[in-house]
Amino acid sequence: LVIISESRFCLFHKYFLVKCQQFFIQHVHHLIIRSVMNSNNHHAHDLDSDAQFS
Repeated sequence: LVIISESRFCLFHKYFLVKCQQFFIQHVHHLIIRSVMNSNNHHAHDLDSDAQFS
C-alpha cells in the first residue's frame, strides 16, 4: 500500500510540475515579447510571428 501511494504521489507531482512549467513558459514568453515590443516594435513583431509558426 505504501508503494502504491508513493507512486501515485510521484505521478501527481510530475504532472503538477509539467503544468507549472507550461504555464510559466507561456507567461514568461508573453512578457518577453511585450518588453521587446516596448523597446523595438519591428523586432518584436518578427519574434511574435516566429513563435507562432514554431
